[in-house]
Amino acid sequence: MKKLITLLAVFSISFAAIANDDDDRILFIQDRMEAGSERSSFWQRGSTVMFVFGVFSGISTYRNTIAEKSSTFAARKYDGKISGIKATLALANQLKRPLKTHHYAKRLAQIPSETQEQKVKKLAVAERMLQLSAQREAQIKSRKSHISGIVVNLLAAYAIAESDSRQGRGGDPTPNRSNYDDAINHFLAGVAVSEFKIWSAPDDATRAWNMYRSGNYYMDNDEESFTSKVKSSVNLYATLNGIGINYRF
Repeated sequence: MKKLITLLAVFSISFAAIANDDDDRILFIQDRMEAGSERSSFWQRGSTVMFVFGVFSGISTYRNTIAEKSSTFAARKYDGKISGIKATLALANQLKRPLKTHHYAKRLAQIPSETQEQKVKKLAVAERMLQLSAQREAQIKSRKSHISGIVVNLLAAYAIAESDSRQGRGGDPTPNRSNYDDAINHFLAGVAVSEFKIWSAPDDATRAWNMYRSGNYYMDNDEESFTSKVKSSVNLYATLNGIGINYRF
């Protein structure tokens, strides 16, 4: 009878420890995602507006010069078309693969966690949301994103440099020197926008995910922040003579 009581006590304490650990995990993820939601929202909306402006700017330039016959207006029309195509591709990618940390934070806050079963389900959802946010941030800041931006703008610059709309006057098929100047300027401006988008992207979810995977998800003395050290723990286990204690610090 004594052993049975001991085992029940150990199981009760262990269950409480698991519940507390789930609370710490959920609290950490929710806190970190809420802390990064403003930057995530600002970056996603700002980048989207920037590319929308690029699309309309390209369309406007193309439409305003479409009726003109001079080589100068023909060149501007072609530039507008190239710029509009690039901005449209960038906007499509921005909308198809958005950064959703701010959306996840709102959804996570609405999930109940009163019972242990609810906590287990909420923790699974929270972990998945944080992981997806971290993965998207990593994709945005990856080497592939840098290379893609350079390649796309290089192709656009090449198209401008070799476009028929910039052929020399008098039937000379050789492009003007200004073709290459325009192409270089177009390339540099496009790469600058691409790099700005990459470097301005937040990395809050990435840092939080790395901390979480390392076990650094416990509250510090400051209730508004989390410690970067793994929390000490006490583990109780049954023995033949009673209860054993294992303390980790």
